[in-house]
Amino acid sequence: MIVLIFVYIGGNKMRDIFQRDNYYPQTKERIGANLDLEILFNDQVKSDVFSQRIVQVIDGAKQSIKIAMFALTSPAIISALDRAEGRGVVIELVFDESNRERYYASLINVFLEGQAVSGGVDDEVYNVGYYMHNKFVLIDNGLADARLIAGTLNWTDWQEQYDPSYLIITSRPEILEVYNAEWERLWSGISGTNKLRQSNYQPWAAEFVYNNATLELWWGPGFKENSFHQRLLDLIAQAENNISVAIWQLTDYDLARALLAKAIQGVKISIITDDFNFWSSNSEFSYLLKQKELLGLDNMEIITDSWRSVDLDKIYQVEGEDFFNSYFHRHELLVDNKILALGTANWSYRGFWGNDESNLVTDDLNVIQAWQESWNYHYQNLQAQELYFEKNDQVLTLVNGFDKLIGKNLLAICEVSNEAVKPLILGQATLNDLNRDVEMIGSCPHLIQVFVYDDDNKLVGAGRVN
Repeated sequence: MIVLIFVYIGGNKMRDIFQRDNYYPQTKERIGANLDLEILFNDQVKSDVFSQRIVQVIDGAKQSIKIAMFALTSPAIISALDRAEGRGVVIELVFDESNRERYYASLINVFLEGQAVSGGVDDEVYNVGYYMHNKFVLIDNGLADARLIAGTLNWTDWQEQYDPSYLIITSRPEILEVYNAEWERLWSGISGTNKLRQSNYQPWAAEFVYNNATLELWWGPGFKENSFHQRLLDLIAQAENNISVAIWQLTDYDLARALLAKAIQGVKISIITDDFNFWSSNSEFSYLLKQKELLGLDNMEIITDSWRSVDLDKIYQVEGEDFFNSYFHRHELLVDNKILALGTANWSYRGFWGNDESNLVTDDLNVIQAWQESWNYHYQNLQAQELYFEKNDQVLTLVNGFDKLIGKNLLAICEVSNEAVKPLILGQATLNDLNRDVEMIGSCPHLIQVFVYDDDNKLVGAGRVN
């Protein structure tokens, strides 16, 4: 049987700075075992590493599958759920009402013949644009071989194959119980800011101290200082050497100023972000770029995935899409290579204060090492020799590194903050002994992005022009 719930919502080294009222875990426990937390990434385009693992776990389900998922259309996963239902496994699914038609209509038709169960949330109160943004599944909770799978992955083929995301998998019962409590809240129709009215809800849900690591579990939304937002601010504040960020969206004023303050103090800041949100009107990246230039902050590096978008669009032509622009679907912060914060929350008002979100903080060395390998993979593919250009009317002239770039191809684009609109190509050229210029066609209201690449589409140089 499959049932669906629609939700419409509007003293250790990691904690020595926590002195605020209400800024403590609802549950704190020392566990006499190692933290068993596997983390997976889909860095390679066309990967199916996620669906293979999810299907494997679903195919082993014996009694129950509890899902909280923002989007689900993967044929492989839906088939696995169908097989589980055929074995008598009870499958219960919570998702956001706004995605009923876009993502779940076919699932309802297959499993419920169009029937649905209301979450019982007051639309008049919660018609405010908040989302049930969780992405996790509990398999056979309470049994010896129970599993939790969580992360930033929506269960769609598009996201798995093209949008860099992550999954965590664990069998630790104490972690599963915390997730089960959240799932039960959602199942009963208590979601979004309505959770803040519940005496048994606290954004900082748990802190588990294992033999080899510490793990914090955080829910959204938060309230004032009792929030994952505050936790990120405190992590940034305690950084001494370096901060690495992978983020899809940054519209939060406080986090942007906190990162800038650390850059001014000399901490190395390295950010990889998605180009789709980079130039949006509420993005904080325009501010950070201006301050970087004004203050000469060479230790603050901001890289977008624009080249990945342009490169993929050359390779993959998607039917019905004017422009192929994948999401860099990551929301993560690593401080001093020691503490990692990650989860579903975008760094935005909605992500911190309105949505149902699931986040965690850990110093698990194996998880951090795997994350760094993934981050470095994208950094190496997106980061290149920094190039400088002079702009004279409609002509861009390369002013540095020219000797090493002879024979390479140059592409100048104007980034457009719209995933369905192809970035405007301003000019293309091949650099040679007689030519280090590119003549542009049209104008750009944002910074111009310039890429230099070889015949194999490998990025070798990049720059921005006012």
